[in-house]
Amino acid sequence: MKQEVVDVRLQRFRYLLSDQGYQNELIDSVIEVTRDRIVAIKKKVEALAPIIGLPEMDDLATAYGRCNNRSRGWETEEVDPELLQGEQEKVMYERLVAAERKTKENARRYDYAAMIKNLAALRTVVDSFFDRVLVMVEEDRIRANRLSLLRRYVLLFNQLANLSLLSGLLVRESQQSQEGL
Repeated sequence: MKQEVVDVRLQRFRYLLSDQGYQNELIDSVIEVTRDRIVAIKKKVEALAPIIGLPEMDDLATAYGRCNNRSRGWETEEVDPELLQGEQEKVMYERLVAAERKTKENARRYDYAAMIKNLAALRTVVDSFFDRVLVMVEEDRIRANRLSLLRRYVLLFNQLANLSLLSGLLVRESQQSQEGL
């Protein structure tokens, strides 16, 4: 019964946000990971809406997409720091731990603009990781550790929104900005 009440409340709130002009994909991407925290949903949507089509959103979506695509189906998120090899892998882990701490603090203060900035800044470390580190190595423990590291990044981005649900919206925005040139 309680879940039905929450679902009805979310549907009504979703309609209200849509009626205010927010895109349905954006609303759904936030609701999926935020569920029953109405204030957080509203503030996340308000923070994300202005950056749709801007470089910050591209940074978020690209970093998320690379981590999500490679770790899709991987459920384990425990990373063993002792198994990290090479400087870039260690940097990736250190930035993850720091970003998790910042993201938790941003969420506590409902400061989603700061969270966006924090998460978008991870694109360079994610790009560098994929340029320099082979994830799917033969050694099972190393491969599993790297997949777990990527999975933790996906879970970190999901603190804001399920960015995979925004792909259609981002493509449309990109096409519209190309037409405007």
